[in-house]
Amino acid sequence: MMMMMMMMIMMIMVMMIIIIIIIIIIIIIIIIIIIIIKGGRGLMQLEAAHAIEITKLVEYVYRKEDPLIQVVRTHQHNTDSAVLRTARCLKIGVQKEQEK
Repeated sequence: MMMMMMMMIMMIMVMMIIIIIIIIIIIIIIIIIIIIIKGGRGLMQLEAAHAIEITKLVEYVYRKEDPLIQVVRTHQHNTDSAVLRTARCLKIGVQKEQEK
């Protein structure tokens, strides 16, 4: 009974962390949309800003030793999440740009 309760609490915490990550991504998207509407930057700067934020988010998840963050990290690897795929693509793109 106690084990079942602990598992449920852990699952709730994992879901909360995933929700927080999704909220962060949504906030980043909203900021990018606001910047586009105001016309403050060109498209290349927006892509670079997006790449930096996604990469920071992934690095944060990999760097933290918090057990709950480790559960999120494991979940991200097991599901091949969109965030990880995006971060990989962006990292490759940034590396190619730096090589030029």
